[in-house]
Amino acid sequence: MGNSVQKYSVLLTLALAVVSASLLNAQDAASLTGTVTDASSAVVPGANIVLTNKSTNLTYKAVSSSNGSYSIANISPGPGYTETVSRDGFQTTVLTGLYLNVGVTRSQDVKLAVG
Repeated sequence: MGNSVQKYSVLLTLALAVVSASLLNAQDAASLTGTVTDASSAVVPGANIVLTNKSTNLTYKAVSSSNGSYSIANISPGPGYTETVSRDGFQTTVLTGLYLNVGVTRSQDVKLAVG
């Protein structure tokens, strides 16, 4: 019975270490959320969101949900991000100079013009 307790203790310790490491990584990262709408403020589902940082060559992608919302997690924080939002039937919108802070979720709503 002593070996069983030791095995469970070791497994629990390992599990806690993995969870702790994940939480620390999440705290070192940034997040981006928002809603994609059109000029009349109607939500735009299925919009493609591409977040890029040319200085680091990092790219993150998302697609807006049925209620127009999107979310990108675990982004390497820093300056110089460009957000490109596109959808068939709309003009592409490009936002430049976005700064994403450590441990912060930035809210960035996007309006698409019909095109």
